[in-house]
Amino acid sequence: MKRLGLALAGLPAKVKAIAAALALVPLIFALGQCDGIRAEKARQRAAEARQALAAERIARAADRLRRERLSADTATIRSNRKEVDDATAHLPDRPLSDRQRARALLELCRTGRAPPGTACGSVRPPGAAGDAR
Repeated sequence: MKRLGLALAGLPAKVKAIAAALALVPLIFALGQCDGIRAEKARQRAAEARQALAAERIARAADRLRRERLSADTATIRSNRKEVDDATAHLPDRPLSDRQRARALLELCRTGRAPPGTACGSVRPPGAAGDAR
């Protein structure tokens, strides 16, 4: 360090100022680089926050639409159930006939909702050959 001071001792003040400025350039560049990185990270965080808000708005709108559709579906189901109940209210209560039971079992087998242990292969559709009417 002492040698550097001796080497600069004979130089004019203008040259010393330029040398000092050149020595500070890397430090100033590094500080500016850090500020630029901080600013870019702040912009990225702000963009992420905007995206999160947009996603939240979309999710709220989707939830509202789902609730409206569910409410409409529930009302439709209740209306349909009431229509069926009203239409069948005057029918007398009686057990199912063998044909009605076979038809119901066939429908359950066709949709794959038959009770376990049910022999779906033995059920013939009504009107099939050998079906007694």
